[in-house]
Amino acid sequence: MHLSSPPIRATCPARLILLDLITLTIFGEGVQIYYANEKLIKSKFLKKNTKIYKTMIRPVVTYSSQTWTLPAKDENSLHIFERQILRKIFGPVIIDSVWRIRNNMEIDKLIEGADVLRLIKAQRIKWLGHIRRMDQARPTGKLLDWKCMGTIPV
Repeated sequence: MHLSSPPIRATCPARLILLDLITLTIFGEGVQIYYANEKLIKSKFLKKNTKIYKTMIRPVVTYSSQTWTLPAKDENSLHIFERQILRKIFGPVIIDSVWRIRNNMEIDKLIEGADVLRLIKAQRIKWLGHIRRMDQARPTGKLLDWKCMGTIPV
């Protein structure tokens, strides 16, 4: 990149396509992990709990998430992805001899409010604490305390 080239803005179509590709890749890897372990997840010998999701699928989806910027669209996509996987893990429920899928409130009750966005926000706070404890002579410490002195011409 040349110094005279303008900075990439969020409205740049190439950047939006890149962000969508990253999102699809992250969710794609999470789906691959789910289907690779589908027999284990749907096994009748395992108690239906969230340990498999929390130890096998969620870490893949949230890898390096403490550095992400999450617009509302991506937050919604993460919620949708998480609910889809949890619906597959817990399966349908039978009420009065009628099968139906679990609704969002039931899923939230099953995971006890520990959704993926809370995990990401907690990781961000931990990461900020890590950066704050760093030596100020390191480049990361310098960038954290850096003050912009002007504007970049567009």
